[in-house]
Amino acid sequence: MTVPLRHQDSRVSDVPTSCEMLSGETAIMTTFPPPSWGHQLQQAVLEAPCSQGIPVAAQHLLQFASGWVPECSLSLSMSPPQRAMFALRVPPMGHPQGALSADFSREYVEVVRLPWPAELRLATHLDLVQSEVEVLLHDLASALVVVVRLAMASETEQENARLLRQLGQAEKLASIGRLAASTLHELNNPLSTILAYSEYLRRKAERAPLAAEDVERLRRIQEAAERMRWLTRNLTDYARPSGEVFHEFSLTEVIEQALAFCEHPIAEAGALVVRRFEASADRVRGVRGELTQVFVNLILNACHAMPRGQGQLRIQTRSEGAFCEVRLRDNGHGVEAQHAPHIFEPFYTTKSASDGTGLGLSIVRSLLERHHGFIEFCTPEGPGAEFVVRLPQA
Repeated sequence: MTVPLRHQDSRVSDVPTSCEMLSGETAIMTTFPPPSWGHQLQQAVLEAPCSQGIPVAAQHLLQFASGWVPECSLSLSMSPPQRAMFALRVPPMGHPQGALSADFSREYVEVVRLPWPAELRLATHLDLVQSEVEVLLHDLASALVVVVRLAMASETEQENARLLRQLGQAEKLASIGRLAASTLHELNNPLSTILAYSEYLRRKAERAPLAAEDVERLRRIQEAAERMRWLTRNLTDYARPSGEVFHEFSLTEVIEQALAFCEHPIAEAGALVVRRFEASADRVRGVRGELTQVFVNLILNACHAMPRGQGQLRIQTRSEGAFCEVRLRDNGHGVEAQHAPHIFEPFYTTKSASDGTGLGLSIVRSLLERHHGFIEFCTPEGPGAEFVVRLPQA
């Protein structure tokens, strides 16, 4: 059996990526597969770009092998678990189903020994000896197994590195939160002093002949200090680990408290908050702090997505059967179709490493499931995104 092949001294990088000969090259007749096949195949495995993923690395081997058999087509199909099935063809021709191409009269099949279904095919119109083709396909299948495992190891290494970076960022944010909580606790003492003296001076000024403008200034000082004390106390309570006991409370109050916590990000975004609360959709049971966290995360996400100075956040509650439904819609950049199925997955984020860990929506979903509720993402007509939260009515 003889077939025209390239000269044996050629390097892997010189092997053509199709069945065509290089211009000016002299074809020779030799035994198939030639003695240098195994060495060249090993070199191709070493040169395979495994860090770029399984399809790219496998394509590299198919292109290498196609240079050894003229007028042929090679294909690899596989169905890795939790991945989309893919098929590679060199040259990129043929039919999605059945034979590689109607132009070829013969087709050979080799099963690739992977943990999932995989199949290697070679189609040609040459009258090749089947045993010799089987040697080539068997060697190529063995090389593909090595390349696929190397690509999987590279993917695992990259994923582990990414998770470690995100866990480090999450721990950093948690430590900042603990520091902020202790700082808020310390603020209560000077705030109490400010409140006490401002109240004393205001009452004294009301009795003494003091200008009305000065009495008003004292009143504003007292109001600002009261507001700061309310915020520090509520943030301190929010930062404490939540209890396990469910209580009945007002859903509207929880949303309002979340909006108060997010007042600065909302103001920074220049966003208008539009509220439409139904009295019939107000009473729920659960852990108040956990549900506050749900709405804080959703409001912060909306603030990050909305255009500066032109943002609008609509929050609407209504009764939906046995559930209280909360709809939060913003006019931000929305979520692209390819990202939408993954937004509730842990560590999935389209933000940079410094802007997010990808845990926010995953935590939101977990907290709602603990309350026998759930969350849905909707793509509304026009710009923005909409999240629908449903909680059982008390």
